[in-house]
Order: sequence, then C-alpha cells, then structure tokens
Amino acid sequence: MKINYKNIYRFLVAALIVFTIPLSMMDNVLSTYTSFNIPKVNSISALLFFIMLPFFFVYQRFSKYRFSNKSFFLVFSIVILYFVEIIVVIYHYDTVGYSSGQIKSAIEYHAPIFLLQIMYIVIGFSFCHEFYGFVKKMVFVFFIFYLLILFLYAVDFSILKLFLVEEKINYLFLGDMTAMMFMVFFSFSENKKPLIFSLGLVVLFLITSRSSFYIYIISFCFYGLHCYWLGSRNKRLVMFSLIFIATSLFLLVGADSVLKHLDMDNYRVFRVFSDSDTSKMGRDIINHSGMQSIISNWFIGDFGGQVDMNLDGRGARWGQYIHNFFSIWRQFGFVAFVIYSSMLGFLSFFTARVIMSRKSSQQTDLYILFAIFSIISVLMARSYIFTSIYLFMGYFIAYNLKKVSD
Repeated sequence: MKINYKNIYRFLVAALIVFTIPLSMMDNVLSTYTSFNIPKVNSISALLFFIMLPFFFVYQRFSKYRFSNKSFFLVFSIVILYFVEIIVVIYHYDTVGYSSGQIKSAIEYHAPIFLLQIMYIVIGFSFCHEFYGFVKKMVFVFFIFYLLILFLYAVDFSILKLFLVEEKINYLFLGDMTAMMFMVFFSFSENKKPLIFSLGLVVLFLITSRSSFYIYIISFCFYGLHCYWLGSRNKRLVMFSLIFIATSLFLLVGADSVLKHLDMDNYRVFRVFSDSDTSKMGRDIINHSGMQSIISNWFIGDFGGQVDMNLDGRGARWGQYIHNFFSIWRQFGFVAFVIYSSMLGFLSFFTARVIMSRKSSQQTDLYILFAIFSIISVLMARSYIFTSIYLFMGYFIAYNLKKVSD
C-alpha cells in the first residue's frame, strides 16, 4: 500500500492552522466566559508543529520552488534576530516577573513566544502554498465555529461589545487573528468579498480592539489603491475602500459630537483621541517609561526592566512592554532593533512595489492585506511578542519563492 505523504502533510498543515488559530481563539473565549476550556490546545498545537516539521522540509526539498534572494535575505535576518534575542534571554535567565498570575523566568516567558512566532512563520508560508481544497474547508469550518462561540458567549448585544473585555479576555490576540482570518477568506473568495469584508468590520467592532479595527480598514484602503492601479478590475472593491475611508474619518473625528448622548465608556473604539481613556493613558505611561529606559541604555537595552514596575495600575509584570516596534530595542538592545527595523523596511519596500504593480491573483490580494495590517500593527500598536508580523513573514517567503523549470 503506497502512502500519500503529500496528503499527510496537508492534513497536518490544516490541523496546525486549526489548533493554532481558530481553536486557540475559541479556547480564549470559552475559558473566559464559561467553566469549559479546550484541553491542552496549545500543547497539541506545538506537538503538531514538531510532527509536521519533517514533512514540511521534505516536501519543500522536492517541490519545484527554490529560495529567491528576497526570501533568503528575510530568512537570514530572522535567524540572526533570534540568535541575538536568545543570547539576551539566556544571559538574563535569572530575571523573573509575573505573567498571567504566575511568576516566570526570562526563559519560561520567552521560550513559548519564540516557538509560537516560528509556528506562525510556517503557517504564513502555508497560507500561500497550501490554502486550497481540504485545508481551506477545514479552517473555514472551525473559524465559523469560533464566530458562533464568540457571538453566543462573549458578546453583550445590548451594548455591542464583549463582556468586561479589558478585564479578562485577550482581545488583542482575538482582534489581530480575527482580522487576518477575514483577510484570508476575503482573498480566496470569488464572489462574496464585500460580505466578508463587512462582516469582518462588524466582528472587529464587537471585539473592541481599536488597533485591529482601524488597521483592518486601512489595509483595505491600500487594497483599494492596488485595485485602482489595476485599472478596471473590480471597481466595486475600490468603492468599498473609499466608503470606509470616509467611515473611519467619521469615527475618528466625529464620534465624540455625534455620539455624545451615548455612554462613551461602552464604546472604546470611538475613544481614539480621548484623554480620559484609561487603557490609552496606561499605554502612554508604559511607552514613556520604556523610551526613557532606551535613552539610558541605548546600546544593550534594558531587558525585563518593566517587571518590577506598576506603571499602569495593573501590577508589576512582564506585559508592561512598549506597544510598538521600539519594544524590541528596549528588551534586546540596539543591534536587535537595527535588524528588526531593516526587516520592516525591506518588507515595506517590496509591499509598495506589489501595491503599485499590475499583478492580479488571490495570493497577491492576501499579500497586500497581510503586509499592511502586520507592518502598521508592529510600527504603531504591537510589541515584539505579537505574531501577526511573523505570519506575514512566512507568507512573504512563500510568495517570493522562485519556480524551478522542469
């Protein structure tokens, strides 16, 4: 009996994506709002990754694709960046701090983060080359299950937001991954693109992650610009982007006056420029403290300098990192920051070229959406621990592989 290794590999790809993204999101909701959680979902996800990895390398070894210079440069930069980060973490192995109510050492805190980032690189790669047929159907079904559970347990429809979102649930993770999953199904949909985009906007509004919500809109604005460069292709999508440019401007500028009769504390998405927003004030304090730390330790950084501080009133902990790309400078030093910034500049340059190109494909659509969302996220709102940029890095590597002639 002949074993079809390609089908085994594709099943493992589908399972890895399902356990790492939609099932992890479902578990986040269920464990917050019910007494049930999905047993060992993170452990199973990691196990699937290690089982799939040999198949991944063998399958790529015998595929008709080889690394391009662009892909090789990014892979090389990622390896060097991880080398620097791991050296810093090992050097500070005795630094401890709170995370999720537990005291964790530097290695205990960062090892799962680094592993998850690598897993997302592989998943991003798979979204480019393997997201069709069985993989697409399996991921779609579990993502629908996640949305149903979100609506059933987490959403308070009387005020159109999650219950106690800032107190308990990891809404930043939910916001980013929900946005990127809608981008995936938008790109690979033939005739339901406006519906998928609009549903994504509604769900992100309910989740109340402002960064995810607005960067989602901005990403589709850039996608609309790409459609414009293509000429006559899909003018309706360009119009959708333009409409939501106006919508976003309304939300940013006009919300306070138009919606002043509402309790604005219930609508944190609208409070972008509000000085009374406690979350924003806390982040501003954390960011200011982090930047002062960078100034004082500009070359070697100040790894774990936040673990003994209570800057935002929520306790001393690992999570008081700068909420933008300067976080990697504060934690890992100037060399890591230069490498990371060079990677972002490199990705931004080639993304601009793709936006202004006349390439038209499902992979190109997703490339643009992933790129804009992840790059803006880490530049403005997400720290070094978040995974969206690594998902795009994996996609970038796969998108730029060269096809080898038979």
